[in-house]
Amino acid sequence: MSEMATLLKRAGESPEGETLRTLASRLQSVREEERAALSRELHDGLGQQLTAFALQFELLCMDGQMLAAEPSGFAALYDRVVALLPQVERLTEQTQKLCSSLRPVVLDELGLVAAIECLVEDAAKRSGMVCTLSLPESEAELDRDSALALFRIAQESLAHAHRHGQATHVEVTLRAAGGAWELVLQDDGPGCEPEARRLLGMRERVGPLGGTAEVLCVPGKGTTVRVRMPGGTRGNGTGKTGEKA
Repeated sequence: MSEMATLLKRAGESPEGETLRTLASRLQSVREEERAALSRELHDGLGQQLTAFALQFELLCMDGQMLAAEPSGFAALYDRVVALLPQVERLTEQTQKLCSSLRPVVLDELGLVAAIECLVEDAAKRSGMVCTLSLPESEAELDRDSALALFRIAQESLAHAHRHGQATHVEVTLRAAGGAWELVLQDDGPGCEPEARRLLGMRERVGPLGGTAEVLCVPGKGTTVRVRMPGGTRGNGTGKTGEKA
């Protein structure tokens, strides 16, 4: 039986009944678990093999005895081997990026604050946008699903600001606010009206967890994404600030 069919069956068997929103939340959780498993497989399997492959080629090319070996045509083979190294390096880098996009390892190991900092740094490097970052001094007290929801929304919003919003500057803020955690992303794009599907997707992520999401677009002045998620407020100071370019 498929995962979807299993969830639908359970929903039908529940004495209270399952709402579509709860079902959507469960499906999202299943998808994230599948992404995490695939990310681990890519990192532990393909990623490590590519790294070892690149290292072996590098050591081989550094061996001066290759040039003195017979037949004389071996030098041409050496040149071809050297030419392969950049391709292997690019493939390794692409695999690492794929692992990170499927499941942010830093989120699991270091928490939401560090994950958002790494996300913003990477977005600034890849897009050329100037990103201003404001983070709390200590870790946000959020459960795993809430932290993941905020991270995904930050990830999607940064990508949208670059690809569709034509933004050159984005301000990213994570802060404690009245017994909740608030994530705010404000860009300087044209401020087009948000797609209904995009806003719905955000609300479907945070709604089942008790959070709220809104997108405010001002023509000519940019777009602001604001997400609030209930959680502790131990890290209520703003400790990390700066610009990433």
